[in-house]
Amino acid sequence: MNGLGEREREMVIVRSHFKVADDELEILVYGVVGGGDVTGGQWVVMMFGCW
Repeated sequence: MNGLGEREREMVIVRSHFKVADDELEILVYGVVGGGDVTGGQWVVMMFGCW
């Protein structure tokens, strides 16, 4: 994931969202975003929670 900007990382998460079950989503999000951006990770989890 190194070298990707914020937008690119978000798009990876959005694409992955459609490939995993809901119970796997939090693990996925924190695995992708949680590496140094806890606030962003929480925001993404909250965003997907509204879907």
